[in-house]
Amino acid sequence: MVLAPPTGLAKWDAEFIEYANRAFSRDFGGARLIWMADPAWKSGGLSELEAYPPLSGEQRSVHEASGKAAVAVLSPGSCDVGASTMQPRSESRELREEWRQLLALSPAHVILLSWNDFVRGNHIAPTRQEGFTLVDTFSLLVSQEAEKVSRPVRLKKANLPPVMAPGAKATAELVLTNCSTQEIRSDERIGFDWRILDEKGEFTLITKRDVVPFLLPPGGSTRISVPISAIDSAHKSLRPGSYLIEFNLRRSSLPYIRASWLSRRLTSFRLPLRVKEPPEYAFTVLGTTLRSHLKSGATYAASLTLRNDGTKTWKPDKVRISNQWYRVEDELEASSAEQMIAVEGSGSVTPLHRDVEPGETVIVTANVETTAQGDPLVPWRRGDMWHYALAWVLEAEGKKIYPSRREGLETVYVVEEGLGSYFVDSTTPAEMIAGEEYTVDIVLTNAGADTWPARETELVYHWYFWDGSPASEKVDSTPLINAVKAGDSVKLSASVKAPAYGGPHYLVWDLKQGEVLASCSINAHINATLRAPVMVHGGPCEPIDLNPYCNIIAAASDRRRSSGDFDGLGNCFPLEALPPDLSGNTLEVYPSGYYVPRSGENPAMPRGITFRYPDKGSGLQKALVCLGQTIALEGQNASKIEVSRLHVLGAGTGAGLSGRILITFADGHTQTLPLAMSSWLEPPSHGETVGFIAPYLRTPRGDNPHQHAYLHHYALTLSRPGEIASITLPDNAEMKIFALTLESAASDSPIPVEAEEPVLNRVEGNEPSQ
Repeated sequence: MVLAPPTGLAKWDAEFIEYANRAFSRDFGGARLIWMADPAWKSGGLSELEAYPPLSGEQRSVHEASGKAAVAVLSPGSCDVGASTMQPRSESRELREEWRQLLALSPAHVILLSWNDFVRGNHIAPTRQEGFTLVDTFSLLVSQEAEKVSRPVRLKKANLPPVMAPGAKATAELVLTNCSTQEIRSDERIGFDWRILDEKGEFTLITKRDVVPFLLPPGGSTRISVPISAIDSAHKSLRPGSYLIEFNLRRSSLPYIRASWLSRRLTSFRLPLRVKEPPEYAFTVLGTTLRSHLKSGATYAASLTLRNDGTKTWKPDKVRISNQWYRVEDELEASSAEQMIAVEGSGSVTPLHRDVEPGETVIVTANVETTAQGDPLVPWRRGDMWHYALAWVLEAEGKKIYPSRREGLETVYVVEEGLGSYFVDSTTPAEMIAGEEYTVDIVLTNAGADTWPARETELVYHWYFWDGSPASEKVDSTPLINAVKAGDSVKLSASVKAPAYGGPHYLVWDLKQGEVLASCSINAHINATLRAPVMVHGGPCEPIDLNPYCNIIAAASDRRRSSGDFDGLGNCFPLEALPPDLSGNTLEVYPSGYYVPRSGENPAMPRGITFRYPDKGSGLQKALVCLGQTIALEGQNASKIEVSRLHVLGAGTGAGLSGRILITFADGHTQTLPLAMSSWLEPPSHGETVGFIAPYLRTPRGDNPHQHAYLHHYALTLSRPGEIASITLPDNAEMKIFALTLESAASDSPIPVEAEEPVLNRVEGNEPSQ
């Protein structure tokens, strides 16, 4: 548990850690929390913790050793525009160097600051700007370090019977993690052994070789069930008492030879083993498939894995499984008795389907009812300082036996809504033609508790632009012809119409019942919807390739900042912020306003208009300085359409800039279009909209988080539609252009281009989404 800086903390309650430790131990089978906190907590009286890593995000990577253990805080650089702090990433060079320096100090813990902190911009995660660069770099560093570890396999969790009867058999459940980059599996060289030792670990009583096959994926975890016995090497029952059981994963230098002097331990760990006569009836819950959010007043089926830790065989006519609901208070002031209150009249009963011998495991499909005395449980709502917990109970010969460990108590949120949609797959095309209709097959499962009624339940879809903003408010639906019972799967065919404007989009499939969307339900999960990237071809927009005409370095990477010069003063756009990016867009055109925050008062923006940005290469990106040059469209697709509007993406490097664009039509006619261009360092001032915002400015001396850099979108309407032969740009070197797009006169519903409120007020302190 790591406590961030105590911003706004009025008073520290010393009992909080004790309360959290009790709750964690209760919910996670006695596991222990390790506590760390930002050094600022010390002034509040929080001392004697494991470590005190600085977590403000303002410092670079650091080693800190003022706590019980030393800790290294690794920072990959940041772009915290809200806090006006910048730390260059340097294309992961600093990450690699600081990692080596910090690990040379042998810290007990390494804090990564952080994996997905997009607000501060110090994330190590796949992004549209960096792609997988930082992720791959960090994975490589971790893998290299893991290869140095003598024992690459670690024990993550163990579940042994609390006591074993002399001579009894049981199943030990182990969760092992492979810290290396190589797959580890049982073969002629690698085997899994266990042995029982005396309490001091001095004498071996029995050794069992190659007890179970296994496969550990690189960097992954595997659950292994190991059969164990409370016997010695003479197959005699162990006497009651305390022992140690040691598990060893060995690699032999010679195939099929397990001699210790020829083997290297990949992992070895010892666990306490208590041998005594257990009670007649005892059990441990090894796992369940019960979901964390359930609908109030419903019935669910959960797969429950139990182990018989008693001495008696479970007979179906004498033993059954039931459950009990508890209301758990989250208030710190609540006493232990008040924290867990049994809900009267709750729970359901499930019979066993076969005999279960002592030490044996069984999988039972148990019913769970979210009711009490026949009425729905009071639903939990966000913000409530309580939750429900479900205890599994063994009913045997008129007695109720609770699990021997806390794994039998599950935290569950009982809520009002619950469509339970689970999208499995679809035939959504990866490419579509603008305005065309397609038939898509959808496979989804009713993972909820209620039947989906026909006609009242609808399959719907939403279109989104590439940055996740809505592309249309219209929602088309396909009603279900037949009802779908809980637990059943269904294949549906739906008609979907591609957007009228081309470009990269996301198509999101959703389920609707009445006014409730599955994606908006309180218990929505990642598979409650199905998102599919779709490249939409065609449409009324035709971007012009400006790469042959670019004549200025407008954007540069961090390590090549000295080469960038957009304004003649050495300042430029940050290359990583601009398209084309690494978001998976194969069309390489991007909507106007890409990642620009929407205006609540005036949402009308030219979102369907797409631009093709100049190419990036060797850490640089060029743009076009207007020097009166003529752009010939002969041979391009842009010369073959009836054009109604010209869209310009650009900005000026001075004040009061204006010029004229000359349009020459294929039939020889010409038209002059006036263009007044706003500064790249200011919001729009001539009625245009913002086409793109870079959250900071790149200068020769470093990045300036106090200054945004703008590209403005100008929509110039032609007096008459027609095919264009060439475009002559203004003769003004302070006017720069990144992209030009022609809009066809055949557009069914032209997207309005209206002036917005200044964007700076909306952007300050709010970074564009990642």
